[in-house]
Amino acid sequence: EADNLLGFAAVFKRLYRVLTAADAAEALLVLEQESVDLMLTDNRMPGLSGIELLSEVKQRFPTLIRMLVTGYADMHTAIDAINKGKVYHFLLKPWNVDELKEAIAYALEGLRLKRENEQLLQEKNDWLLRQASLEKSNLQARFESLKNQLNPHFLFNNFNIIASLIAIHPQEAVRFTQRFANLFRQLLTLHDLPLITLDEELNFVEEWLQLQQVRFGNNLSYELVADTQPAKWSLPPLALHTLVENAVKHNEISSAYPLHITIGFAPGRAWVSNPVQLRKGSSETSTGLGLKNLEARYALLGHTLTLPTNEAGTFCLYIPLFTHLTPAL
Repeated sequence: EADNLLGFAAVFKRLYRVLTAADAAEALLVLEQESVDLMLTDNRMPGLSGIELLSEVKQRFPTLIRMLVTGYADMHTAIDAINKGKVYHFLLKPWNVDELKEAIAYALEGLRLKRENEQLLQEKNDWLLRQASLEKSNLQARFESLKNQLNPHFLFNNFNIIASLIAIHPQEAVRFTQRFANLFRQLLTLHDLPLITLDEELNFVEEWLQLQQVRFGNNLSYELVADTQPAKWSLPPLALHTLVENAVKHNEISSAYPLHITIGFAPGRAWVSNPVQLRKGSSETSTGLGLKNLEARYALLGHTLTLPTNEAGTFCLYIPLFTHLTPAL
């Protein structure tokens, strides 16, 4: 009713921006065009009733605070207002100004607090995302740093082998250098990847072992023990190679003490085992970098390496395998 609209606007215009509508259709148009926090409606109106309007608004503008002001106090109207319109407040005509002011003030204060809470939650989530992004960047940087240690470590160990061959078997040193260059080119491709397939790792390890057999001949042998398909699994590059390399580097390999290395893999894990026959008086000093690097890379991937076993004169170390090629950094 026009008089009620004018009277309502006059009471509240100093407190709020008041928009009025003569019927439900006009009210919906206002809601589509304006930013509205709270709506009051009569029940008996031209066209849609107040209950029907509240139900429509609940679907289309679910965050809008809804109130019903009616002169008909029957229980059915109240129940419909609650069930269909999800009203915040139900008032009877003639409405009391102080009661209505208090109801509106409480409703809008609750809306303000809700928005502040949502803003705080959004800021918290943004902060958590930034922290997660920074942590991921930090982990990736550490991961890259660890990967970049692989090349110097690989070069250092193999240059030691070449140096030892030059003095006693110069022709073998030449063959070793040529095959080593080919293997190093393969390493440059693999080491930039966070994870590689077990197939790729095994191919690299076997080529490296065949290269060592140039130096040691039949005194060095190896075997693969498989309980799963290697194509299904992945691991950090040079993971198995590090263990095999340590076996060759730190153990006596001669006709008196031939070295046999076993490389095994099963679902979720791989291992390298070899007899313990440590070298005496070796000129090759150990930096411990290879195993430390491997432990650190697995730690960044959320895994701890199983402590090596050294039972009955056999060294064995297990490493985890993954079912994907993208690490969860």
